[in-house]
Amino acid sequence: MPRCHLEKEEDREEEELKYLYRIANELPAFLEERGFTAEPANGVKQSTSPLLKEEVKPYYRDYICKVSEYVFCGK
Repeated sequence: MPRCHLEKEEDREEEELKYLYRIANELPAFLEERGFTAEPANGVKQSTSPLLKEEVKPYYRDYICKVSEYVFCGK
């Protein structure tokens, strides 16, 4: 995300994660509208991010968000 779109540089990573999860929330429906079938990830690396909708969590292996005091995964 370009710096000019943010008030403070330290907000950049947080804003990028928000956009990434927004895309992930829309992607299964977008694909299904175009004739593709989303397949569940079978619980592998299940997301704990509050930014990902519950109904789409089964379709993703979330390598970004993990429960840790050192890693941000959304608020």
